[in-house]
Amino acid sequence: MEAFTTRIQISYTPYIFIYTQSNNKGYMSKYYIVDSTVKTNGKNPVRLFNTIPGVIKHLEAMCKRQFNKNRAQYMNEAESIGHGGDEPTGRSFYDQMEQYFNIGVIRGGNQPVKTNIFQADTFAKVRDTQGN
Repeated sequence: MEAFTTRIQISYTPYIFIYTQSNNKGYMSKYYIVDSTVKTNGKNPVRLFNTIPGVIKHLEAMCKRQFNKNRAQYMNEAESIGHGGDEPTGRSFYDQMEQYFNIGVIRGGNQPVKTNIFQADTFAKVRDTQGN
């Protein structure tokens, strides 16, 4: 597993990108999370992932740091006030965390796009199998 750092621009704020996994050869190059729960050299690090389960696992750690609750505790509270229950894919948990954290995809090398990663993944799969 190769790790390296590069700087790119997301919106108007510079972040440090920390590459922790090898490049993916598909339509979507990476998923990203701006980890606002920690600081690296005074900046929020951007974590990159090849898979949605990797994103969910990191969001669980961020949830613990931000809210002092694990995923199960957070989702039990969310469910008690009317939000959907948690499921194995992590979709409901992701939907909750998306409200608090900057999460999206990296396309075309270094172009970050803040978007719902589950919808982007579905779009990429349809595009790959059915074309434009």
